[in-house]
Amino acid sequence: MRMLLSSPAALLSLILTLGGSVFMGRETSLLGALLFLPFCFGPLLANAVLAARWRSLGVQTLLGTAALAHLLWFAWVWRDTKLHPDPQSALVFLFVGPYALAVFVPLWFAAWGLHRRRTQPKA
Repeated sequence: MRMLLSSPAALLSLILTLGGSVFMGRETSLLGALLFLPFCFGPLLANAVLAARWRSLGVQTLLGTAALAHLLWFAWVWRDTKLHPDPQSALVFLFVGPYALAVFVPLWFAAWGLHRRRTQPKA
C-alpha cells in the first residue's frame, strides 16, 4: 500500500477511482456503484499498479496522462447519459473500461518500453 501512495500516477489513479465511485454512488445505490466499479475503473486500477511498479519520471507522466484520459472519457459518458436519459443508460457504464483499453494498452506498452530502457544495463 505504501508503494501505491508514494507514486504520483498511482495516487492519481486511486483518487480518480475513489472519486468516480463516490460520484456514481450518489446517483445510484452503493451496491449499484460497486457493481460497475470493475467495469468502469478496472483499467484505472491496473494503471495504479503499473505506476507503483514503474517509477521513473517518463513512465509516471505517461501513466498519469492515461489516468486523466480515463477521467475525460468517464466524464463524457456520464454527461451523455444525463443529457440523453434512457431506461438502459446505465448499461453504458459496463463498456467504459473495455473501451478505455484502446487508449490504456498502447500507453502501457510505451511505459513498459521506457521502464525497460531505463533499467537495462548499458552495454
